Amino acid sequence: MKILENEALSKYSTLHIGGIASKMYFPENLDDLKSIPNLSKARIIGAGSNLLINDKVTFDNVVSTNMLNKKVELIENGNFFIGAGVRIQSAIAATNKAGHGGLEYLVSIPASIGGAIYMNAGVYSPQATTISDHIVNVTVFINGNLEIWSKEKCLFSKRSSIFHNNSAIILGAEFSLPKQEQAISKKNIAERLMIAKNQDHSGGNCGSIFKTCNSKLARVLKKIHPSWGGASWSAQTPNWIINNGNASYKDVKSLIKMSMFLHKILFQKCEQEVIEWV
Repeated sequence: MKILENEALSKYSTLHIGGIASKMYFPENLDDLKSIPNLSKARIIGAGSNLLINDKVTFDNVVSTNMLNKKVELIENGNFFIGAGVRIQSAIAATNKAGHGGLEYLVSIPASIGGAIYMNAGVYSPQATTISDHIVNVTVFINGNLEIWSKEKCLFSKRSSIFHNNSAIILGAEFSLPKQEQAISKKNIAERLMIAKNQDHSGGNCGSIFKTCNSKLARVLKKIHPSWGGASWSAQTPNWIINNGNASYKDVKSLIKMSMFLHKILFQKCEQEVIEWV
């Protein structure tokens, strides 16, 4: 197992902002995971999307799941076990090759399967699809035990799950995916990538900041106060904040706070999606 000391977490965040990990562990199997001290108090990171990390904080223990459980295995009848460390794009390629589909709408998300399960990842579309639509159960490591949790126990909701509120580490999940011709899979991927091509990739970002907000208020705020320090609201993609190259945690947080305050005084609903390490 690789262990790094005093590692810059900005390298592991798609927003390119973060403090320092005193020790950062990269477990490759369950034995590695069990050997990590104070695991229940460790910070867990996958591909680092949907994550805003305080750049003024040193975190004692950080565990990366990027090397953990990277298998995609066909069980039976279109059910697959996909490990937490598998990148979404690799999972899609493997299941499509086996003649099954259903996850293509996630192809543009820079996430691992573990992170996607944690966030109940999805895309804004008429179908309102999320990864949990295809989940049968989730394998977790918690309190020193290996457990399999049903989809219902995971309490999936919009960009949320039970994993936000406990120390369970996601090891992978069983998915039920329908048979699908590869030509259809390729078409679905191409359509999603065409939409993603129009998103703002001018700088680091963490995807959607809010899972619920008033789009009209967001547009007003973008005109009144489009930036703070090195961070700015994307002019191209609604609900995204862009790191222009030197943004800090404080810069991004200031834009978020301003938006939430405006929603509050005007009695509008605003729920933060991005996860913070503080």
